[in-house]
Amino acid sequence: MLSVLVIHKDEIQKDPPLISVLHILADLGCEVRLVTCGVTDAMRDELERKGISLIVLDHCMGARGLLAKVAQYRRFKMGVSVVLSKYPDALLWVEGAQTFLALGTLYMKRNYVLQIHELHETSKRQLRSIGQVIQRARCVFMPEYARTSIYQVWFRLKRRPTVLPNKPYFLPSVETLRTLQSKYEHQLVKLRGKKVILYQGQISRDRDLSAYVQAVGELGPEYVFLLVGPDAGMLDKYRAINSSIVHINYLPAPEYLLFTSIAHIGILGYSPVSLNNIFCAPNKIFEYAAYGLPVIGNDIPGLYFMLNQYAAGVVVDEKDVHSIKQAILRIEADYDGYAHRAKCLFDAVDNRRTIAQSLGIVSSDADCGQS
Repeated sequence: MLSVLVIHKDEIQKDPPLISVLHILADLGCEVRLVTCGVTDAMRDELERKGISLIVLDHCMGARGLLAKVAQYRRFKMGVSVVLSKYPDALLWVEGAQTFLALGTLYMKRNYVLQIHELHETSKRQLRSIGQVIQRARCVFMPEYARTSIYQVWFRLKRRPTVLPNKPYFLPSVETLRTLQSKYEHQLVKLRGKKVILYQGQISRDRDLSAYVQAVGELGPEYVFLLVGPDAGMLDKYRAINSSIVHINYLPAPEYLLFTSIAHIGILGYSPVSLNNIFCAPNKIFEYAAYGLPVIGNDIPGLYFMLNQYAAGVVVDEKDVHSIKQAILRIEADYDGYAHRAKCLFDAVDNRRTIAQSLGIVSSDADCGQS
């Protein structure tokens, strides 16, 4: 049995991609231990039911001020050092920029894997900490194809990192979500009989949805634009454009997926302000796709290539009302086809198989093909 020690300097419930990895490693028969800085009771119960052991260094979060943070990072490093001495033969799975910064080269002489979510192109400190350890890593996982190629060039890697998309490990079925309908009847009644165009996420200036709001309003009363997420000062502007929009401020996970499951089309958008944004790796696209929602995304590489590869949606100029209206009508002309291909996008990603192949694990349910 492969022993894996997962190291993570944050609260584990804040990192859905790593939670998925923990579940997959357990599914593959690994003996999994997690070193983390915090865990909710619900998350602890979920992981322990899966047979995952937790080592919580709960004194390593929440510091304010530079000196306090430096001391906190040192405490985390010392705590991890003690744990490493107890499990000398375990494979280390090290995740996240904070973890890399805190540990430095502590684990360099061990057998280790890196999971890197972001590009970190604007942080020399984070890139420097990654550069110290990336060459000797047994495997490097990143969530998006272009990011892996960028890192191969930046760090002169002989082997390109492996793509491990941010696909959720578990999403509730439509039947399970329907049991929540009575709880949210007040919101659902506003949507019944409508084709719901859904945006989920923060409602802020850096993701201006004005053209989407206007486009949906101009398409007529059979459509309604639903925004699910906290408002950062844009909602009044949107209501002035389209008074029929529906807003839901907050829904706990996974209950917000009830509204995903009843939506007609999902909206995704990222501002082209950084490499990390244009080569985005959204888990939201998998949430939409899991429930057969065609996706409309803005014209950036991270969305353009994925949506076009599977023909699961349409890319638009997010500032052009006409472009958005045409995209919706294009999807309507072949709605069942787009919905089917969205589900194909979801099914095409098999992170379990990718991890099994990369770690050399053989199981009855995981062959050695790369997805």
